[in-house]
Amino acid sequence: MSRSALASFRIAGPLWALTFGSLTLVFYTQSVLEKNIQQSITEQGTARFVRLIRLQRKKKSLLPSSAPFIASPEVDYFYTYSYLHNGRTYTVTEQVPVDLYYLHREGENLEATLFTDTQGYPHTRLEGNPYNPEKSLLPILSSALALFGLLLSAVGFLWRKR
Repeated sequence: MSRSALASFRIAGPLWALTFGSLTLVFYTQSVLEKNIQQSITEQGTARFVRLIRLQRKKKSLLPSSAPFIASPEVDYFYTYSYLHNGRTYTVTEQVPVDLYYLHREGENLEATLFTDTQGYPHTRLEGNPYNPEKSLLPILSSALALFGLLLSAVGFLWRKR
């Protein structure tokens, strides 16, 4: 392998490893914090009523649904609700399952569980809406690219001409 290729591996490898490794760390930290907050909501939360402001549906596909060769896209359902806590009005949008979506109308009061963390920020979860962490390929992709950066670094620094 040429010296210029090895030099580019020595430069690009650590950059890829640091960039995508830090992204992997951010994704992992975010998932751990979300799990901790949801666990605190279920264990230490208090019941509270919230007002349902808006019902929303969002299609997952950006392609037009009129195309004959494309199956109808999945739809995500959301509730937007507001509540008063310590003199401030908070507005939250939360993804809900389809069976819960069609149970309520705008303007209704719903029961939610409220947890206030040590910094005073409220976190809520609607009753009957289980926490399902989103499965995404971004953490896996960023981990793979960080490992690829480590591989480039190893090749760049350890490859010797014979």
